[in-house]
Amino acid sequence: ERAIEFQPGYWRAHMAMGSFLFSIGRSLEALPYMGEAVDLSPNNPRALNSLGSVLLMAGDFEEARSAWYRSLQIDPTPIAYSNLGTASFLLQDYEQAEAMYTRAVELTPDDYELWGALGDAYRSMPGHEPQSKASYDKAIELTETYLDVNVDDAYTLALLAHYLAAVGRADQADSRLTRALELAPENMYVYYYAALVAASAGDIAGAVEASARAVDIGYPASFLAADSGLQILADSKRFQELVTDDNDE
Repeated sequence: ERAIEFQPGYWRAHMAMGSFLFSIGRSLEALPYMGEAVDLSPNNPRALNSLGSVLLMAGDFEEARSAWYRSLQIDPTPIAYSNLGTASFLLQDYEQAEAMYTRAVELTPDDYELWGALGDAYRSMPGHEPQSKASYDKAIELTETYLDVNVDDAYTLALLAHYLAAVGRADQADSRLTRALELAPENMYVYYYAALVAASAGDIAGAVEASARAVDIGYPASFLAADSGLQILADSKRFQELVTDDNDE
């Protein structure tokens, strides 16, 4: 705040303030700082990427996609393609999401999260089951290699559980998820992936319970409402209340 006061035209100070607020979960408060950073440095891909992240967490997927598209036009990095893919996925524009994730994978072929995201996009597109399975299988292979070294990475264990569940390997998914929950019982992302694993198994009650826990800890309910992996919950009254209550707030 003092830096901004002394030098209000310095974009890095605005971005630092926005990044700090974003890091502690105060996305709406971070938004004007990130917006000012972009206004002061409009062709800066770093500022645009950060603005997109804040907009996404604030639930404005369309504006996030716009910011990330501008960033991509300036500097076509793997993260720019990946970010644009994520915004498109949440906007349920799965063909665009697939195209962006494919490009990101081409640039960083050893990134298991990108392969998994590509699997998610294909899974959301009717008639693309073989491509989805191939992408998930590659994600599983790369994730297991990573976990051979980082055995207690709860986030990645939960991510692997999602990939395994998506290709029908339910028992293996459950064992990875159980371990992830033991390691990180307060991690919102672990509960999000627990919801996806339950949804893949047709366990609506379990998926809703995990979704509610994720939101309680801080996961944006707007993400859950837009996630094709949780479409099975669309008729659940509790799930709809969870999403509606969060949006109302």
